[in-house]
Amino acid sequence: MAETLMRGRFRGVDAGMPRVIDEKAITDRYVAVLETKDTRLMRLADLTQPLWQFGFNTQVLSTPNYFAPNRWSAALHDNEASVDGIYFHSRFANSVSVALFSDRASLVQQGTSVPLVDHPALPAFLDRFEIGIADPGGADWQEERDS
Repeated sequence: MAETLMRGRFRGVDAGMPRVIDEKAITDRYVAVLETKDTRLMRLADLTQPLWQFGFNTQVLSTPNYFAPNRWSAALHDNEASVDGIYFHSRFANSVSVALFSDRASLVQQGTSVPLVDHPALPAFLDRFEIGIADPGGADWQEERDS
C-alpha cells in the first residue's frame, strides 16, 4: 500500500502539514493476492543487508529518479547467480518487500481482487502514516486559502 498511495505524493511537503490523499486514490484501486506458478524456492538478492559489497548504499533504493535503481536492477538480473528478484526494505513503510523479475517468475492471481477501500489493512495503514482522505466532492480541497 505504501508504494501505491505514497509514492510522489508527499515529497517536499512540510512534515508538520497534514497528509491528505484524494478519495479516488483509494476507491479506484484493488488489491490482488499473487502467487508464483513455480513450487521451487525463489532465489532473491538480499538488499536488506549492508550494500557496500555491491558497490552502492541504500540511497540508490530511495531516489525518486529511477535511472540508477533500474541500472542496478539490470545488473542484478544479468548476474551469473541468476536471481529471481530482490528482497529489500520499502522506502516508505520500512518493511521488507519482494520484487520479482518477470522473466524469472510467473505470477498468477489467487482468488478475487478486493477493492482497496474494503481491504482490512487500510485503516491501520492510514492511521500509521497519519493520512487523511479528502472528499472528491470538495473540488478545491487542494487549493490554499487565506485565513
